[in-house]
Amino acid sequence: MPRTTRLAALAVVLAATTGGLIHTAAGASAAPARPAGPAHHAVAARPAYSGREVFKIVARMPGPQHATVQAWGAFKATGHFIRKQATITFPKGRIIVRRHVQKITYSGPDLQTCRFSIVERGTFVVKKATGRYHGLHESGHFTSRLHGRLKQTGTNQCGSKIVAKRTVTFEIGKAS
Repeated sequence: MPRTTRLAALAVVLAATTGGLIHTAAGASAAPARPAGPAHHAVAARPAYSGREVFKIVARMPGPQHATVQAWGAFKATGHFIRKQATITFPKGRIIVRRHVQKITYSGPDLQTCRFSIVERGTFVVKKATGRYHGLHESGHFTSRLHGRLKQTGTNQCGSKIVAKRTVTFEIGKAS
């Protein structure tokens, strides 16, 4: 497989790993448009969270089905990330996050070790929060780093199958 094709495939893997509702600078929204009309929700009371908030999302392969999440700053919690729904699930509520990728950097694969890395940077916004986090408003920037290894198919040759990967994403923003 040519190197550029392999890197494109790895970019798709990173996008799939970091969340279902990701946008690229050139792409359109992956979320369905909301119908126009009068708002039928009452004004929600804001949670008592304000200030800097950090989410650390770690996904491993092999590893658990859902990535683990740690949050600290305006509030502290641990939970997991459901990629297909772009949802952070904590014991006392859920937070749906939408990301907008602004830059992607590729490195590798190194033909001797078959290791590669992909870094995505961009912005994020909390689209919806439930439970204890209902009414949470937060936005900021994120950095997602994927380090992986492809299957070695011979001396100085790598296949296209990913045999191991670890993705660490930091979302840093201001909660209000």
